[in-house]
Amino acid sequence: MSEDESVEITQSFWGIIVRPHEKQELDIPEDATCIISNVSYGLIDESANPKESTLIAHVKEVSRAVENPSEAEKDVLTYDTPIAKLIPGKIEQTRVSQTFSKFSEVTLENDGDYDIHVSGLFEPDNEEEEEDIPEEDEKEEK
Repeated sequence: MSEDESVEITQSFWGIIVRPHEKQELDIPEDATCIISNVSYGLIDESANPKESTLIAHVKEVSRAVENPSEAEKDVLTYDTPIAKLIPGKIEQTRVSQTFSKFSEVTLENDGDYDIHVSGLFEPDNEEEEEDIPEEDEKEEK
């Protein structure tokens, strides 16, 4: 492929394991949106009287409107959100649809006693498509 040719990036799949009572940071590419689509247990020892687990996302999100980096700290939203609750022998896998933008720093926490497998996909940003859409002001002028 020559230097002049460009490659269109499509969706890519990813997966991580969040160990028991640990946190795992999501590495979201700068040019993509991260979608969590599936959460499941790994191996479970049923004889150990396993307890339920919750996968929690600790999110720090910078406002998209911030243009001046010195103002960024003022427009940071920090929150925790439960992604999934797994119950051994009952709900060991679940489909979810949780989206995080490139403006998010996300750390996943497993509060249970067993590995939680998390998978999803990265969708490339379509900023070029957004630029092609005329704004309301431009429509009114015509």
